[in-house]
Amino acid sequence: MLINFFFTLKKARIPVSITELLHLLEILKARLAYADIDEFYYLSRMALVKDERHYDKFDRAFSTYFKGLEDLSSLLASLIPDEYLRREFEKSLTPEELEKIQSLGGLEKLIEAFKREVEEAARGEGKEKDKEGKGENGRGEDGNDRKGKKRRGKRQWDKRDYKAYDDNVELGTRGLKISLRRLRKLARQGAEDEFDIDDTISKTAKNGGLLDIIMRPERRNTVKVLLLLDNGGS
Repeated sequence: MLINFFFTLKKARIPVSITELLHLLEILKARLAYADIDEFYYLSRMALVKDERHYDKFDRAFSTYFKGLEDLSSLLASLIPDEYLRREFEKSLTPEELEKIQSLGGLEKLIEAFKREVEEAARGEGKEKDKEGKGENGRGEDGNDRKGKKRRGKRQWDKRDYKAYDDNVELGTRGLKISLRRLRKLARQGAEDEFDIDDTISKTAKNGGLLDIIMRPERRNTVKVLLLLDNGGS
């Protein structure tokens, strides 16, 4: 089942191991991601990605691999590898991971276990759809959701919320400006050369209408930045 997806993550340079893949299989066995692509996204990211620096790469790989899928049964069916990908998958494994697979009975045994999960998930989803058709699960007698069909907006993995965490992205001019903007520490220091209209109005009102002009120092960024550059020379 999950071997194609696992191989896709490897190609995206995400450090995933066979142990983490087996953890994800246990999650699917427990039906924690039942017939819902969004639930599978969060749970698979939790099981397979251990560093937030790789979240954006995971989102891009997930978006490419599962584009257009809405339910878990079609998702699972799409994950069974062909013979070519099985060979490529074996090549991508470390000696420790190959040893782990052999201790489980070999790659074929692992794939057979994945296939059983696909079949069980498909049967489970079919039963759930039958219940919905009979009006169960908080729906009306005709099986229709009284609140209307749920509309889906932009998928979480397409939002690219974690692209700033990717340490492989080069820092450009725009990124540098955004970073420095967050370092602002504004303070009013120096000569009083800026007209303070709010205090002027307040003081003038307190003086019975006699104009009292109030000046104040201009706000300036007091943060000091030390930039060290290594030109790569000896």
